[in-house]
Amino acid sequence: MAPSTGQREQAESLKAAGNSLFSKGKYGAAADLYTEGITLDPSYAVLYVNRALCYKKSSRWEQVAKDAQTALSLSRDLMKAHYLLGMAQRELGCQLSEAISHLSKALEQAREKGDSIKDEIWRELARAKYQQWQQDSQARSVAAAALRQQLQSVLQAQQLQGGVGGAAAAPAAAGSDQSEGLHSSLEQQQQQQQAAMQQWEELLQRTAHLDSR
Repeated sequence: MAPSTGQREQAESLKAAGNSLFSKGKYGAAADLYTEGITLDPSYAVLYVNRALCYKKSSRWEQVAKDAQTALSLSRDLMKAHYLLGMAQRELGCQLSEAISHLSKALEQAREKGDSIKDEIWRELARAKYQQWQQDSQARSVAAAALRQQLQSVLQAQQLQGGVGGAAAAPAAAGSDQSEGLHSSLEQQQQQQQAAMQQWEELLQRTAHLDSR
């Protein structure tokens, strides 16, 4: 049911009062006023965004994510809703690919509007991408350890076959080929990890430079 004109006007007044309290650092009181406005007009997307900003101040990330998702269900083009949802997902350590997607959308919109928040969004996006890289790196490390174990097993098998001649020559050659292939795969993974680490170190240095400005 759509709110009446009077309800929307009351919600607007509550939003203005909440904004005033927010600017004074009274985030809890501001959130209460935004909640009153939402009760009057549940379709007013900006109120959810503003309340999420209050929750962000006290690191209530689940509530931030919930309000940002509600705001986006009402209006898909709210830059701050994408930003807040992406940040909350990163802080919660879940759905990092979605967090990166929301933060990328927010950054694109901020750049189009020339909004000064774009630098803040860029830093948050860099953190989310680094966190995603860390998770992927852990998975790669597990895979590399398994590959290393497989390589050791092949080498041990070769050592056992070392004293066997004649009929054992062909299996030994096959084992050697397998060992070389595993060596090559392991070296390739290590090179990729080193390159990725260097890229992220450069990115974090840029982020630290922006934070110091």
